[in-house]
Amino acid sequence: MEVKTNLFAAAVLLFCLMCSNLTGVEVGEKAPPLKVAKWIKNEPVDYLKRKDEGIEKDIVVLCFWATWSETTDNLIRFMNTEKEVYQKENVVFIALSNERTRLIERYVKSNKNISFAVGADKKSETYDEYMIGTSGVPMFFIIDKSRDLLWKGSPFAVDRILSRVVTGTYDEEKENKIEKIREKLQRSIQYLNFNRQNELAEEILKIDPIDQMAINNIVDNYIRKDEIDKAIKFIMERIKLANYNQFVARSMYFNLLTIIQGLDNEKGKKYLKECIDGYFEAFKNNPEALNSFSVAIVQGMPMSIVPLNKIYKMVSHVIKLQKNINPKANKELGIYYRSMAKIFYLTGMLDRAVEVQKKSLEYLKKTKDNEYVKQAELLLKYYKSAIEIKKKLSV
Repeated sequence: MEVKTNLFAAAVLLFCLMCSNLTGVEVGEKAPPLKVAKWIKNEPVDYLKRKDEGIEKDIVVLCFWATWSETTDNLIRFMNTEKEVYQKENVVFIALSNERTRLIERYVKSNKNISFAVGADKKSETYDEYMIGTSGVPMFFIIDKSRDLLWKGSPFAVDRILSRVVTGTYDEEKENKIEKIREKLQRSIQYLNFNRQNELAEEILKIDPIDQMAINNIVDNYIRKDEIDKAIKFIMERIKLANYNQFVARSMYFNLLTIIQGLDNEKGKKYLKECIDGYFEAFKNNPEALNSFSVAIVQGMPMSIVPLNKIYKMVSHVIKLQKNINPKANKELGIYYRSMAKIFYLTGMLDRAVEVQKKSLEYLKKTKDNEYVKQAELLLKYYKSAIEIKKKLSV
């Protein structure tokens, strides 16, 4: 009996040791192929075709997620934004869940704005090859063009890593050093040790002068001490250093808007004009980047500091640029004309707003995207009702 007990104990110990050593694919190894039972939305047809033909063209950002997670709604918004930012960089965004297909379909149906590929894992086969040994969902994996796993980690770091992968500046050794300091920085943030936070942030910036977590930490400390001018000037200095990484620079410009948003005064006007001029110069050949910036300003900034003439010139440039790049880009042109209609509305030129919104609707109808068409129709109705109200008030 004692022998049997000892054998059983040994077997349990061996099993536990084996399980403790189980891990999914590691960085540097070949990424296992995706085994998808069903593509729920936006099947990545072009990517799958190129993969089958052995064409190494795409960087893949793979995310494992679950419908039950409290973070999922934020995750969807984050991935939509990432896809928009990197849409011209041959980056494919794929989200897989190992839940039942019906559950995934129900969630996707209630979130119609999902722009990336969503698939149901085949009997958890892909999940097991990637996720064993990780901290759970959501978890991101970046696969390079040679189909090697380049990086895996949390949503908090994926944009920082991806921006460097796309621009060819990713350095694994450097990132590992930063990650160790970052862990210390996070602990100092938890204990509200502001002096230590600044020291660690400066340490990170010596390795990577445009690390956004370090930059944000220093900026937050300036704002905490009500040193808004120093915060703005610090970001502007860092933007200049980010000229080789347009994705980081773009993100910092949007962070700058967030700070300027609280300055509803002459100083706010001055900073916003400088911000718009700098952004336009940096992204003058990127219509999507320019339009998204103009929308952020019109929707989020106090109108008392917004130079509408500059926004009008920016959006006019966007439309002209897009027509030169691709005059048949109906969705993009529809969106850009929508931005122009909003500017006319804000300046009180309601008839012009209706006229331009009609043009937006014409382009969007060609896309056969019902959601965009509905939105365009509602805006047109809104602008027309504004004209009727104005007529009644003027009587």
